Amino acid sequence: MTMTVRRQSYQKSGGVCVPLKAGVAQGRWSWHSVPSFGASWCVVLLLLSQAARAQEASVEVLHEFNPFLRGANPQAALVQGTDGSFYGTTAGGGASEHGTIFKLDSTGVFTTLHHFQGSDGANPQASLTPGEGGSFYGTTYGGGAGNGGTIFRLRVGGMRLPGDCNADGSRNLSDAVCLVGFLSLGAPQSLPCGSGLPEDGANLHLLDHNGDLRLDLADPVALLSFLFVRGPPPGAGLDCVAIPGCSAACPR
Repeated sequence: MTMTVRRQSYQKSGGVCVPLKAGVAQGRWSWHSVPSFGASWCVVLLLLSQAARAQEASVEVLHEFNPFLRGANPQAALVQGTDGSFYGTTAGGGASEHGTIFKLDSTGVFTTLHHFQGSDGANPQASLTPGEGGSFYGTTYGGGAGNGGTIFRLRVGGMRLPGDCNADGSRNLSDAVCLVGFLSLGAPQSLPCGSGLPEDGANLHLLDHNGDLRLDLADPVALLSFLFVRGPPPGAGLDCVAIPGCSAACPR
């Protein structure tokens, strides 16, 4: 069995080695005395078994901010978006060396979403705050008209009207027909966002009318109820929202 060895000093008490901190030599560690080097002290070897080592924390590097063009010196915590990706900022680097906003998706793919130019802000140092429709709000330390910083909003994804299955910028009977056609007849062959599958978070956000976190025939029925008999509104609301994974298709 592979062992990890830690050498540590302990104080003697009544001729016996006693850990200076309670519990330090218990649990996963077994401890073994070696010859002492004084009347009041002894040395103990702490041995960590291979099984215990497997439970130790490990660090995997998901992205290195190199080259500098993609941002540098991130200082704030990541924030998870409605699409499952993580969003963050760098205080430096980027095309104008004023910092960036980036996304790291669930597969580890890194994307730079925005390069601060100075006029729109510079050197963001705080975490983004989730807002409505999948957007984020944040601040920059510097930049702006007086170089005193800015407050900004980041929209991730295209603006879409909840329930608009056929991407025509409106919400009507044809959208219920579109969703029924996909679910029952395979026509259209795919949904309008992301992978085109009903399990895709973007399509759920756009078309899950009854808010049960799945797409089935209950959703076009709920849409028809809203349109014709004053049923509940779409789960994502009545107005256009930014949905990650969707292209823009909203009336201007």
